[in-house]
Amino acid sequence: INWQGSKNYKMDRHRSIPLNYFESLFNISGLEFINLQKGFGEEQIKNFKYKDKLYNFSSIVDTSQNSFEDTLEIIRNLDLVITPDTAIAHLSSSLGIKTWIIISPYGLDWRWFLNKEETPWYKNTRLFRQKKESNWSLVMDQVKEELIKEFYM
Repeated sequence: INWQGSKNYKMDRHRSIPLNYFESLFNISGLEFINLQKGFGEEQIKNFKYKDKLYNFSSIVDTSQNSFEDTLEIIRNLDLVITPDTAIAHLSSSLGIKTWIIISPYGLDWRWFLNKEETPWYKNTRLFRQKKESNWSLVMDQVKEELIKEFYM
């Protein structure tokens, strides 16, 4: 999972999701979660209720000049990436990894159109849309429901 984009992006407040909104996903038994967050936003792990269930390699990945080099290799080995519209979304989607992008109706990137669940640019990508600004709970409930269907039905 990834939850935070660059705070330097002017529309970041519309796309980044506080880590605590992912808590309900960690209640699904049998799933393992890997942290793809690096840098800003990573500090949220310290107070995260399920930090013991979140594999966190951030201190040892992408420490050289080649940004995302290690992250790309981690992503290649995942079944699914769940993220807001960040660089991680585009990396995993470009690699053909199943990617679920959680998006806000504000500051929307043109690639995601307005009312679709898919995008023609990334075949293995599904879009989960926030219905009301700053209400991440409902969309995360939908993600949880689909996650259960994906891995248990």
